[in-house]
Amino acid sequence: MVDKDIEPTAGPSQRTLNGGEVAEWLPPGKNFSKVWLGFEMSRKPVSVGKKNMRHNARCRFCKTVLSGKAEVLQRHIQNCEEIPGDIREELLAKIEKPGTKAAINFLSK
Repeated sequence: MVDKDIEPTAGPSQRTLNGGEVAEWLPPGKNFSKVWLGFEMSRKPVSVGKKNMRHNARCRFCKTVLSGKAEVLQRHIQNCEEIPGDIREELLAKIEKPGTKAAINFLSK
């Protein structure tokens, strides 16, 4: 079963980013798009303009840090070599339309 491979971690994990900044990574909130199923989100959102803030995303499989934009995350799921094929198929099947909001229940049937 795929569930155990993508379950969120029990608490925040930490990683040092370029410049020595430490980022904490959490499971995405319940109001995030289903495209976030394969990712953890940064605790602090980052500025993407004068008024907009967005969380960074970190792939649960290869640990690559990406912009939290839904299209970027979906493209990463399609191309990440670290995601096993069966899990990739299940993740892509669970993604609705990129950018739509849906409650996340980590790969529950």
